[in-house]
Order: sequence, then C-alpha cells, then structure tokens
Amino acid sequence: MQHIIQIDKVEDGMVLAEPVLNQFSQVLLPSGTILSKFHVNILKKWNINFVFIDVQESEDNQDIPKELIDSCKELITSKLLWSPTLGIEIDLINITAKICAQNKLNDTLKNATN
Repeated sequence: MQHIIQIDKVEDGMVLAEPVLNQFSQVLLPSGTILSKFHVNILKKWNINFVFIDVQESEDNQDIPKELIDSCKELITSKLLWSPTLGIEIDLINITAKICAQNKLNDTLKNATN
C-alpha cells in the first residue's frame, strides 16, 4: 500500500513506493529507496514536493529493535577499511544497518515458523 506524502513530512527509514523523477523524466531515486535526511535535502533542491511512500515497509522498519540495528551497524563498520566521516557515508551505514537488521529479523521469524 502506498501514500502520497509531503517532502517535509518524510521521516528516516520511509521507503519509496514509486521512483522520483525530475522535470526531464530522469530517475532521481528508484522505488524501494530507504529515505534519509540526505535524500530529502536532494529532493528539495530538485523542487520535489511530494513522494509516494510504501506504508507496509515503513511500518515494518519501525518494529526493528534498536539493539539489533546497533549490532548490525557495529558489524558493518568492523568490516570497513576506513572510518566514515562524511554525512553520506554515515547515512549509507545507517541505511545498510537497518536493512541488515530487517533481514536478520525476517530470518528469525521465518525460522520460528518452520
């Protein structure tokens, strides 16, 4: 299920249901992108006022325990050969940690039902 939402009301972790196109029909962000403040700032610069959000994905992301996200973040940063310092690098690690945590949670739930 998807909702249209104002760009100012986008929260970290929300998932795009539709790709975001600029005035030249170029894809700025593909559908399935997990949004962060970085994405919102870019979209505002392109004068994008609304996006389609996948409500199911957004709600699922809110159910991930913070401890699981933190452990995934530690795992990811331990494998890096550099220390993230730029905002975009930190955003990428946070997004990857959420995806990692969601996958671990899904695996746990899947194994529990088998």
